[in-house]
Amino acid sequence: MAVVRSLSSLEVLPTITPAEYLSRERNSSDKHEYIDGLVYMMAGAKENQVLIVHNVSRTLGNQLDDRPGKVYTSDMKVRLTPTTYVYPDVAVVCGDADFEDDEHDVLLNPALIIEVLSSSTEYYDRGLKFRRYQHLASLQEYVLIAQNAACVERFVRQPDGQYRRRHEYKHRTRLDWMHIGTGRRLQEGHFRLLVPLSLSLKMIYSL
Repeated sequence: MAVVRSLSSLEVLPTITPAEYLSRERNSSDKHEYIDGLVYMMAGAKENQVLIVHNVSRTLGNQLDDRPGKVYTSDMKVRLTPTTYVYPDVAVVCGDADFEDDEHDVLLNPALIIEVLSSSTEYYDRGLKFRRYQHLASLQEYVLIAQNAACVERFVRQPDGQYRRRHEYKHRTRLDWMHIGTGRRLQEGHFRLLVPLSLSLKMIYSL
């Protein structure tokens, strides 16, 4: 597989098509992101990140047990554009999940995306990757969680399509803030289904 070893690498290799990427990725033991024809190998996660992702996905998943929604972790690809595929740490869908094809391994409509920051990915997660996520019409909230401090940041989509940084939590014990929704079209109109979700620093960081 044509691979650029890291997102900061200057090495340029021959590009491949999205179909070629998906075919190879589905037969690969490693995970790679695909951006405009180039393939980027993802580094393995360290213990703190693994535990935080587990805590967050388990907590949100429990809250969605009797509600219309699903939680996906970092094994699920998300298509941002026809030429961009990434693996977020956590992706939440409200309502029915839409997939690119019958393989059901490329999600199209996350309402909430959560990334756990690391020293090697923080600049990318805050900058270029966040800008790419904004191509998703379904995305309502983007959340960044620090690994080495009790700090959670929330970016909320506004009516004009821009994202506003709403809060940074450092000392609060409970975060009752996520209200993700999906539009459902009916014969006589359009309504919005809101699903309230909450997290706590204790849940996230196993405090």
